[in-house]
Amino acid sequence: MTIIAAFHMSHQRDFKNFYLDMINRYHKSEFYTLLSHTRFLEVMLFVLDPLSSFFTHVKGEPTCIEFIDSISIKVCYNLGIPGHKVFKGTAARGKRTMDWFYSFKFYIITNHLGNIVAAKLITANTDDRKPVRELSKGLH
Repeated sequence: MTIIAAFHMSHQRDFKNFYLDMINRYHKSEFYTLLSHTRFLEVMLFVLDPLSSFFTHVKGEPTCIEFIDSISIKVCYNLGIPGHKVFKGTAARGKRTMDWFYSFKFYIITNHLGNIVAAKLITANTDDRKPVRELSKGLH
């Protein structure tokens, strides 16, 4: 979970280069056993449930001033979709204003103190209004 969060905070576009260059080269001593890049991609699917549990655990209280935002978490480029095996059956195609993408969408609501009030990870082909309604239930 730490490596996935660090990748999304790094503003790098290519996970393979991030994993091989940054993690293997500079942070290898910080991890007890480091998987190969290929094996890491295979087990990445199993991190979604613990990651969701983590966000539930660090959940903050609503303060009547909340902010909501979403980000797409790309799985692969459009040309690689037919051969993609890691998130096959889990990820989905979605449409933005400019193009199609194969990924998940991550929604997060924070209060004005920066605490996470609600978070949700959904497939990319879900209508944006549905998770917003679910996440904002009980908020003023």
